[in-house]
Amino acid sequence: MIQPSRDEGGRNYPLVAASLVAIDPALPSTAILLLANELFFTGLRDQLASAIENSVEMLACKQFLEEQLRFGASSVADIDLAQQLLEKHLSVTTADSLSRSLSAAGRGDLESVLLAFVFHHRLLKKFRDSLPVQAYVLPLPAVEGDNVLAAVTWLALYHAATDNGAALEQCLIVRRPEGHFLVLLPAGLNEQIASQCWARRSIRSTWWISTT
Repeated sequence: MIQPSRDEGGRNYPLVAASLVAIDPALPSTAILLLANELFFTGLRDQLASAIENSVEMLACKQFLEEQLRFGASSVADIDLAQQLLEKHLSVTTADSLSRSLSAAGRGDLESVLLAFVFHHRLLKKFRDSLPVQAYVLPLPAVEGDNVLAAVTWLALYHAATDNGAALEQCLIVRRPEGHFLVLLPAGLNEQIASQCWARRSIRSTWWISTT
């Protein structure tokens, strides 16, 4: 979780709440993890927003993060429920609705996005070390809850197009005044992509999911 902040000297800097945990080969896809942990991320975002104001709230945020991690990322029931919710949402999401959201955001058309998923994934497998890092910036509804459902829809499409995604796959949900966006990073985040996400823009908050 990344939250914009400012110190007493007026300098802008990101306030970050994060934890590194051992990766489990049995973990579900990024889409399922994101959906299963939605309430956790929402609570953490609220805690982090309060922590900006004073150090006491910062300690409370730290305790919240530690307590949640103590119980594991998600229970089996959470994962199963997320899987069912994703399947139900995909069954009622039409290709036309995705195309309209892309067109409204000036992001091209659905066919081009899916072809980009496929071809870039093949290039990554063959020329990983020599390819520049690429990011897909995909539109989301600017409504909490709906934005996560739209994000996991894009992730599910990416996984379907690429045989369950890339080894270094990461994603960001970025909240900007002009809208919410999923930033999908097949080869991970680097300084250039980070600067494109944040430079000269007002960012309210960001969720960051990494499976690496």
